[in-house]
Amino acid sequence: MRTDLDIHRFKLILLAERDSLQYRLEKELKSFQLSTDPEPDVLDNATQDIEKNEQLRWARHLRNKQVEVDEALHRIETGQFGICTNCGKNIQIERLEAKPYASLCIHCRSKNERDSLFDDL
Repeated sequence: MRTDLDIHRFKLILLAERDSLQYRLEKELKSFQLSTDPEPDVLDNATQDIEKNEQLRWARHLRNKQVEVDEALHRIETGQFGICTNCGKNIQIERLEAKPYASLCIHCRSKNERDSLFDDL
């Protein structure tokens, strides 16, 4: 457990972020359900498909971020918050300030990004 972090402050930040994400996700899903024209022509149908795909992509992004926030809250409860889930070293405070749900230190995050570039080749 890290003693150099104000865990309570980070927990409040994460809880507020989770609430915000939940609100935005619900709003996006309501908008998705309401955005159907009952009698679209071919062009309207194509436009609606593109818009719905974009809405689904955005909703998926919000949900993934919500999962990351929930995982960070779980790490707080288990005493693992602020510790890299890959190498076990402390995550830099500046990184946690910028992204409180970060699970990797800068070094491991950079390594994962480099490795994923080669996965696509």
